[in-house]
Amino acid sequence: MTNGPLTVHSESVFANVEQALPRRAGAHAVVATFTVLYFGPISRTAGLLMLPYVSWLIFSASLNLYAALNN
Repeated sequence: MTNGPLTVHSESVFANVEQALPRRAGAHAVVATFTVLYFGPISRTAGLLMLPYVSWLIFSASLNLYAALNN
């Protein structure tokens, strides 16, 4: 392996990404939940249609957290 100016070591690149994934996934789920709460009073249908999306985000965030902790 050469150490030129364009050499990227995967350990240093992915270390920060793995630490940030669970936080970003959780934040995305929180924002989507607030969106459901905001849409609900305006349009009940819009709020209800967002619920499967929020449940998927929570499920995927939990998978990301599990993978980050056990990897």
